[in-house]
Amino acid sequence: MSMVARVSTDRFVLALASLALGACLVTEETGPTTAPAAAPQETSGATTTAPPPAGTDATASVIVQPPEVTGGVAQRPTLPPDPPPPADGRYPIVLDRPAQVGVAVRFEARGEKRSRQRRQLPGGQPTDMTELLVVRMAGVHTVLEIDSTGDAVRSQIEVASCTAEGTGRPEPLIPAGATLVIETAVRPAEGRFLVNGSAVSDRVREHLKILFSASRNPTSDDDVFGSPGRPRRVGERWNVTVAPMVTAFADLFPGLSPGDIRGRTTFHGVAQQAGRTYLDIGVDITMRIRQVANLPPGTRVVRGTMRMRPRGLFSVTPGLPAPRDTMSMDSELDMRIPTPAGQASLQMTITESREFTRVASSE
Repeated sequence: MSMVARVSTDRFVLALASLALGACLVTEETGPTTAPAAAPQETSGATTTAPPPAGTDATASVIVQPPEVTGGVAQRPTLPPDPPPPADGRYPIVLDRPAQVGVAVRFEARGEKRSRQRRQLPGGQPTDMTELLVVRMAGVHTVLEIDSTGDAVRSQIEVASCTAEGTGRPEPLIPAGATLVIETAVRPAEGRFLVNGSAVSDRVREHLKILFSASRNPTSDDDVFGSPGRPRRVGERWNVTVAPMVTAFADLFPGLSPGDIRGRTTFHGVAQQAGRTYLDIGVDITMRIRQVANLPPGTRVVRGTMRMRPRGLFSVTPGLPAPRDTMSMDSELDMRIPTPAGQASLQMTITESREFTRVASSE
């Protein structure tokens, strides 16, 4: 998953949390109401089928690249050896990596979300609430289809284990041995998670989004974070390009401007693993939030910040999965929300982190 896609995933988590809490404040103040009926269960309409033959689907802009096949068994594509280290120690920093169709990758993943909320209704006492959710998964991931930019459109995971826990013991989220299919879309609401051909419940979907994105972001990692045209040495840092991020976040944070975002990419080092060379690249971005979309009219953001820190290993030879990558996000919002009885206040802090470790199954 690209760095831009990870950022995109986190922003929708924050949007949904803010919207739900804002609506909760208004509902509680205006008196008891009947809870809305649960949304209809998503259905797939059909079981997942194998990818179509090689070629381009003009209607979906999906390119299907079958893996090499020997005796009916998919084999990992043959990759050339790594190039020799550059004599001057400067490496091109290329972060965009087209997904490799048909390559099976074993992985283990852990995601955690912690939230703290304090709300105070007019004339009332502050009420505090905390939440902890940890999701773990292990399995084998295979990309089935990609789009014209190389982003995964459809992928599947043969689940070895998948659990979720709060303050108690871990509970199964997806049964061991099940097949999870992730169908991404440019509009996040249109992306789907299917288990054994059927769409998951809203609860399972929100839990899975702590680990995986169901959306594709057309923004290039290299346009924002990379340095493909200017090789870099270990220890160098450079500013991220904020204009594409302003565009990507415009629907969530109205009024966001380039001056509200600052960040740097850092070339932390060169790592060796299984005879291959990887570049350790990290990004640190801070964003000032002035407004949040879809909250009750008249809501005012007194203070809002978001900090995102993705980091991963990128092979010098494209085609290898990242052995490890991490992402952390810290967001804080202090809001004033109008109610019929006066102004309510809401302070919320959300901390998310996730970590993936991977190895190609054929290694």
